[in-house]
Amino acid sequence: MRADVILLTVEPSSGEGTYSFVCPSCEDLVEKPADQKIVSLLKSVGVDVAERAAPSPELEVRPDGPAFTLDDVIDFHFLLRRDDWVGDLLASAE
Repeated sequence: MRADVILLTVEPSSGEGTYSFVCPSCEDLVEKPADQKIVSLLKSVGVDVAERAAPSPELEVRPDGPAFTLDDVIDFHFLLRRDDWVGDLLASAE
């Protein structure tokens, strides 16, 4: 397998990541974990490295309002069992 068909993604803080490629036999996408030893080996044969950006805490969006309660989950369960739940849900959002 040529180095240019392997995608290596590494997290800068740990030096570990994943590598992926399309299987030449079945044409499925294969993704495997890569510890520091695998990362070094793949880099040594010419695989390009894409650094994975650390998740940013500012990107997490939480809606305003109270958290779901157990009663909310139970109500939602019974709502989903009805055939007309989509129409009711859309009507309540207007």
